[in-house]
Amino acid sequence: DVTETDLGRVKKGQNSLIKVKSFTDKVFEGKVVEISPILDPLTRMARVEVLVDNAEKELKPGMFAQVTVVTGILDNIITVPRSATLENTSLQRINGRDEVIKKYMVYVVEGEKAIQRELNINYVNHVSIAVNSGIVIGEKLVVKGQNNLRDGAAVTVIEEEI
Repeated sequence: DVTETDLGRVKKGQNSLIKVKSFTDKVFEGKVVEISPILDPLTRMARVEVLVDNAEKELKPGMFAQVTVVTGILDNIITVPRSATLENTSLQRINGRDEVIKKYMVYVVEGEKAIQRELNINYVNHVSIAVNSGIVIGEKLVVKGQNNLRDGAAVTVIEEEI
């Protein structure tokens, strides 16, 4: 599935890189062959089909694959795991039209408190969010349990990941 935002950047014939858990050190190559003309109304995503050369019969039906279609490159940007964010979706009337507004928040640890920050987003996919502002390199980001926090709540760091 491809997000509505990226759909205009995906074209038939584009090269794709495919990874499966069965072959951790191998990347398969494929090409985009079909792009759905319809978006799912709930997820705002469209199905994209990629054809992979499987002459060696290594890929099997039912395998889960991670497919990467490079649509552009972002340099010097901070990324955060999408799972670490809190998403707030609302419907707002702007210039006489209803528009869906999506905000992303994270909690950072300052001292022994969780501080909620709104992120200024550059790009979003299923796994990561590229951030223009809202956090800086070196800050401690809450990645588990953030759904149970409130701004200013006391926290204890149990495990730090780098």
